[in-house]
Amino acid sequence: MSRSTSGSPDSRINVGDRDGITPLHKAAYAGNVRVMEALIRIGADVRVGDENGKNALHYAADGGHIEAIDTLIRAGADLMGGDSHGKNPLHYAAASGKAEAVEFLISLGSDISVGDKNGKNPLHYAAESGKVVAIKALIDAGADIMVGDSIGQNALHYAASGDENVMNALLGISTETDDLAAAGGGGAGGAAGPDADLAGALASADADHL
Repeated sequence: MSRSTSGSPDSRINVGDRDGITPLHKAAYAGNVRVMEALIRIGADVRVGDENGKNALHYAADGGHIEAIDTLIRAGADLMGGDSHGKNPLHYAAASGKAEAVEFLISLGSDISVGDKNGKNPLHYAAESGKVVAIKALIDAGADIMVGDSIGQNALHYAASGDENVMNALLGISTETDDLAAAGGGGAGGAAGPDADLAGALASADADHL
C-alpha cells in the first residue's frame, strides 16, 4: 500500500500499514477515544478494514473499550458488520473475554445467535478461548449452549479441550468451596462433588434438547 505523503488529509489518514492497519484501528484497539475523534473529524473512515476485513469497531470490541465502541457506532460503524471471515464485533469481544463489551454490544442490539462463515457464534468463541466471564454474560443474555456450528460442534465441544471451569460455566456449575459445603460438603450423605455435578448437568442439557 502506498505511503505517499501527497493527497488530501482524508485520503492519507486511511492509509494502512503492510497489514492494512490504519491509525484509527490502532487508536480503537487502545481505546484512545480522543485520538479516534480527532481522526474521524479529519476523515478517518470507520468502515475501512485491514487485510482481513477487521475494521475499527472490531478492534475496539477486541480491546473491550466501551467508550470507543460507542464513539464508532455514533460515527456510523456497522454494529453487526463482519470481517472477511464473517466475524462481527460481538464475536471479537467474546473471544477476547471482554464481558463488559459483550454486554454493551448486546444492549445496542447485537444478535447473540449470529455465526461467522463457519457458523461459530459468540458463545463458541468465548468457550474456545476459555473466557468464563464472557460465557456467563452470553448465557445470561440467552445464548444456547447446544447450538452447533456448521459441522455440528456446540459450545461444549469448544470447551472440552480447555479448563474445567469453562465447562462448569457453560453448565452453570459452581466450583466455590462454600457452595459445595452448603450442598453437603461431599460427605457420606452429601453431594458427590463437581464430577457428579458435571455429569448431571450434561445429562440435563441433553434432555432439554430431546
